[in-house]
Formats: sequence, structure tokens, C-alpha cells
Amino acid sequence: MNRFPALTAYAAILLALTAPLPARAQSRPAGSRVVVAYHNDFSRQAGKEWSQPTVARSPNDSASLLGPFGGETVSLSLTGLGKHAMVRLSVDVYAIGSWDGSAKTYGPDIWQIAVHNGPVLLRTTFGHKDHSREGQAFPGEYPEDQSPPMSGAMAVNSLGYLWQDRPTDATYPLTLTFPHSGETLRLDFSAVFNTLGKDDESWGLGSVRVELLDRPEPLSQARLARLWELLGDEDAGTSFWAMWALVGAGPDAAKFLDGQLTGKLPPTREVRALIAQLDDVEWNKREEASKALAAYGAVVKPELLEAAGSVSLEVRSRVEELLRTANQKSSAGEARRLGRAARALRLIRWQEPPLPTTVPATAPATQPDREP
Repeated sequence: MNRFPALTAYAAILLALTAPLPARAQSRPAGSRVVVAYHNDFSRQAGKEWSQPTVARSPNDSASLLGPFGGETVSLSLTGLGKHAMVRLSVDVYAIGSWDGSAKTYGPDIWQIAVHNGPVLLRTTFGHKDHSREGQAFPGEYPEDQSPPMSGAMAVNSLGYLWQDRPTDATYPLTLTFPHSGETLRLDFSAVFNTLGKDDESWGLGSVRVELLDRPEPLSQARLARLWELLGDEDAGTSFWAMWALVGAGPDAAKFLDGQLTGKLPPTREVRALIAQLDDVEWNKREEASKALAAYGAVVKPELLEAAGSVSLEVRSRVEELLRTANQKSSAGEARRLGRAARALRLIRWQEPPLPTTVPATAPATQPDREP
């Protein structure tokens, strides 16, 4: 049994990008110029670029980390960035304690990376094998993906952390490349736990590296077509990393995906208006919006994932149910492919001016869960 399926999935994506192709498909421009904008392994200290510069050594003195933190947001703010087209973020995430993954009883235990005033790059769950009967979302996104506990961990129980006298820590490596061209960048790392303190669950960051690329990764049509196939793979990790390979290809991938999704994507402003309607004061209006969103199927997953962190319990509940049932409109593989493709397009184009959103006048900012 493979203990590290996410690493195997990532290897499959690398193979898709590097496997031999006919000579006419191999021509590509020279690689991107890469500038390291930030790197810290926290072996000494964290600077004022971090909102919480807490640095510690692991209990067995094997690693340094930023943290540990609880259910809070920790931000990295970078300024004076030179000219660039893409950002590549590489980070080791330490999940410490009794992470319950996607479980409903004591979880879900959610971890997230987002660009401030920009897209959510990853919203996932981690679960330790002794605590997560329902598995975890990583390598994938919560709540639509599910994998066994500790899937994708680079190391397990290697840091010396204990929970009730049992070793409980895991190290997850992440590398995400996304469009960004601004002079400043703020990345928000956060967790949401169904517990009160850090004694049960906490997290930290190992090596954090931010690189600036002057161009997206160029991919041939053959490579793009192969990644399109992998988007629908039954393995969540393979599908997830294929999506990020497409995001890293930027405009070329967007053009390719536009062709694949022609006529299948509803207007973004219409979808956002329906999501806002999920919090309407009238129950029948909320039901109407849920049914309309369900009819769209997997192609509205990007907007639903954005709304999954809503402050409204009503919206969160309905969105999570919609994400769970999104695959029912088409086969599971096709639904996963469409959802990942639509999400890749959103990530590639996040810096473009958004379309106006029509919000129902009766929709309040937050509402508790309500019965009809």
C-alpha cells in the first residue's frame, strides 16, 4: 500500500509534463527567469514580514518552525516585488496533534492558504489516522475530495509532538504556482478547528519559499490535452496536481480550457447572485437558489468553494451539500474534470476585473440556520 499517494500523484503529473512526445510537440521557449523573493527555514528567527513571528524548535529538536498556531490567521506580507508574471509558493505544513480531517463529530479541521483580497489557493483538511475515521481532503480541497488520513505526508511522527502520550504530527509539502504581477503580496495562512485551544490541534510552517517567475510555464497542446485527461482521474491527488499544472501555464491553459468548456459555464455574476440568495430571509428563496445551483452541477464548484468559508451557517451548510452532490449531474470523472477546469480558469484569471454581482436586496450579511 502506498503511504504517500500525493507524492505518487505529483510524480504522475511530472511524467505527463516530461514524457517524450513527437518532435513537433516538443518545441517550447526557454524556461522562466526565477527570482527568490523570500525564503526562511526559521532556523534563526522570523521578521516583521510575518504578522505572528513566533519561532520554535520541535520537541525532538529535529526541525525549526513558525508556530505552533491554533485556529487563527498568520500572514506573510512582501513588498517591493520586481516585475513578474507568476508566483511560486513552496511551503512545508506541519499538522500537529489530533487533527480530525473531514469528520463531522470533532471536525472538520480545516487549513487554508489565500491571497489577501484574492483567491483561496487551497482549502483542505488534514487527518491523523487515530482520529479521522472519515479521512481527509488533502491532496485535494474540502469538502469535495476525500483521501485516507495522512495522504500526501512527506513525513509522519518525525517531529516529536505527542497527544495523550502518542506521536501525532505530519509534514505536508506544497508547491503552488499562480498568476501575480503586483508590487506587494500578502499570503494568509489559517486554520479552523472544532476545539478551543492548541492542546488538541495546532499547526506550523517549515521552510517557506516565494519565487517570482517572469512568464508562465509553456505547455504544448499535447501536454495540455494530457492534463485535461488527468483532471478527471479518480485519484484526488492526481486530479488536484493536474489542475495546478494548468494554473501554472497561465494564458495558454486558459485559452485551452475556454475551448473545452465552451457553452458549459454559466455567467459568474449569476452564480454569485444565487449564492448570495442562499442567505435570503425567505426559506423558499433559499431553496430556489439551492436547486438552481444544483442544476449547474460541477461547473459552479469554484464559486461554491469560495463560499464554503462564509460566516453564515446557512450558506456554509447549503454550499457543503451542493459540493457533495455536484458529481451527480454527470459521471464522477467528468464532474471532477469540469469542476477542476472551472477552478483553474478562476485562478488563472483572478487579477482580471470582476464582473458586477447582483445581490438580492433582502439578503442580510449573516443569518443563523433557519427552519422553513
